Amino acid sequence: MALGVVSHAVDTASASPPWIGLVLSPWLAAAWLAGAWVARRDEALAWGAAAGPVLLSSTVVVYLALAGADALALLPRLPLLAVAAGLGFGAAGAGLHHSSRGRLVAAAALGAAMVIEGLLLQLVAETLLERALLGVEVAVGVLLAAWIAG
Repeated sequence: MALGVVSHAVDTASASPPWIGLVLSPWLAAAWLAGAWVARRDEALAWGAAAGPVLLSSTVVVYLALAGADALALLPRLPLLAVAAGLGFGAAGAGLHHSSRGRLVAAAALGAAMVIEGLLLQLVAETLLERALLGVEVAVGVLLAAWIAG
């Protein structure tokens, strides 16, 4: 739920660039971490796949509550994101503990999400600082995937 509060605060801050609402990597990483954490004991992908949407659904509820009148415009997209990305990234996170192949899939999913997001948002970044920060996201995605994959 804290993720919903922080996301809304960042998205609505006066200094935020107009494209900041397109940054999804913290939400995807949260679903991935939830899947990895829940599945760590018995290596069950199903528990990880369930944990992702649960976490993102609570995030969406908080975000929509804080959005007030703007929530109607977000209503069709955010619940879909919670379910689809939650399932996928929760299961990918759970794969971290499943096998060496699962670890590779987990690393690739998280790393690729960060790299792709960083590269795509370069197209709408307006300042050199924004481009540099998105470049850091790309580098972190590559390094994180390499580290997780072992």
